[in-house]
Amino acid sequence: MYQVILDTVVMGEFLAQFFDRQAASRGAGRFVPAGWITNDLARRLNRILDLQCSGFLDEDSPHSGSGVVISSFAFVELVRKWDDIVEGRFGMLEFRVFLDQPPEWVIIDPLDEFLTQAFAEVPSRVLDHNGNWLSIEWADAVHAATTISRGRNAMLATSDKKMTLIPELKGRVIELSRS
Repeated sequence: MYQVILDTVVMGEFLAQFFDRQAASRGAGRFVPAGWITNDLARRLNRILDLQCSGFLDEDSPHSGSGVVISSFAFVELVRKWDDIVEGRFGMLEFRVFLDQPPEWVIIDPLDEFLTQAFAEVPSRVLDHNGNWLSIEWADAVHAATTISRGRNAMLATSDKKMTLIPELKGRVIELSRS
């Protein structure tokens, strides 16, 4: 199983490319390095698309369960920060259609008892490389918990550098910076 979890900011970039006919074009095209999507993340997202197109995400496949994972909370956070994240790159109607009928390779993760268990594993603060304590905001903790709840093969694509300092996510964070 191969899963990439997107934080809210990265999900905004993902959706912008998903709806862009010059890029991913609703899964018919390719994700490209732009904005928060780095070469590494584009490669990972396109791998999931390739698995889908090849039929390798079917139930009887070893890749069954692979996909792009987005916490249901991330959608709420996106709406709350709509103008700052979306920047006019897609509209509310497209967003609603995506929510109503996401592609089968996109997994919308619920806020449930499994997430609650993982949420308890996320520290409220982490120690940075200079010995300073940094708080983990609860919204970011949801993305970390989603990753933890998905198992060791799940990777978190995040714009937040603090996520790399969470011991439970060591080696499981795709670090991003906006291009």
